Amino acid sequence: MQNTTVRAGETITLTCAVAGNPTPSVSWSKAGSGHSTSGNVFTKAGATKADTGQYVCTAVNTVTGNTQTRTASTYVIVKYIPSILPTPPDETVNETDSLKLTCTSDGYPAPTVTWSRDGVVVSRTSVYYSNSVTRSEAGTYTCTATNEMGSDATTVQVTVNYKPEMESSTNRDTSSWDRKVLSLQCKARGVPSPHITWYKPGGQPI
Repeated sequence: MQNTTVRAGETITLTCAVAGNPTPSVSWSKAGSGHSTSGNVFTKAGATKADTGQYVCTAVNTVTGNTQTRTASTYVIVKYIPSILPTPPDETVNETDSLKLTCTSDGYPAPTVTWSRDGVVVSRTSVYYSNSVTRSEAGTYTCTATNEMGSDATTVQVTVNYKPEMESSTNRDTSSWDRKVLSLQCKARGVPSPHITWYKPGGQPI
């Protein structure tokens, strides 16, 4: 018998044509299931991936007191939509560290997997790897697994920490009248957001 291929949700129908005198009794069984179904036609509605496997047709009769048994088998393949399990965790790394994102998927036919960052494909495999990550690699990554049955996707948020950098500051001497407001400016960027502290002459924090 040839392999039988169905899509998830469809009905599996297997037919075993037999002949003999006396007429054989016929049954179907799935290998390893431990139970059988009588009749030369086997049907199962709502196929799932668990129904994939080898099915055996067994025909038995008795000729001149001797039991005669013949078997034939077919392999049932159930096509099903991909699923991504488990969901990859969000990642926080320091700039120049390595970054590795792994996406594990299941489906038949075997899914093709891609990683994209903010809508742009960055890897056409199940693994995205950066040997020395930069802050530009921070963002939302999406793993997508696709086959002819459909697709599944999940997102991972990547945060890249980097040390504070000055954006702007008051870089000239500033004077003010006694008891008047003195305004000094200091802006810095970094991840996590930097905490800014001003110090008086002599090193005392304000």
